[in-house]
Amino acid sequence: MKRTICATILLVAASSLGLNAQSMHLRVNIPFRFHVGQVVMPSGDYEVSQQNGILTVRKTDGHPTAAMFFTQGEELSSPPATGTLTFNRYGDTYFLSTVRSPYSSVGRVLPKSRTETEYARAATERVETASIPVKTH
Repeated sequence: MKRTICATILLVAASSLGLNAQSMHLRVNIPFRFHVGQVVMPSGDYEVSQQNGILTVRKTDGHPTAAMFFTQGEELSSPPATGTLTFNRYGDTYFLSTVRSPYSSVGRVLPKSRTETEYARAATERVETASIPVKTH
């Protein structure tokens, strides 16, 4: 009986370590309105978290707004010195594109939404990017 309990505790502890390695919690102030998938988010303070490929972007000031999306991993050679959120910009319209944490060598990439694909097709100039540094907590 004791052996079974110890094995169960060890298994749960090992599983928890794996989950922590795959998660991130960042804070950022985004000074412009932006799209996350099909959701339009107002400017303001946000908490960005990721666990097991699901990215959550939650507004922390004013009226609560949140969006959740599946992301793809992007292997980096090493963790970046500072975390960043990168946006694709078409004119004055921004789309969240990637999230990188200073604690992980795996960045998170959001797939292009239908709306962003339409903006990209209509663009007369090359897409520009904007990066915002993040705070960790």
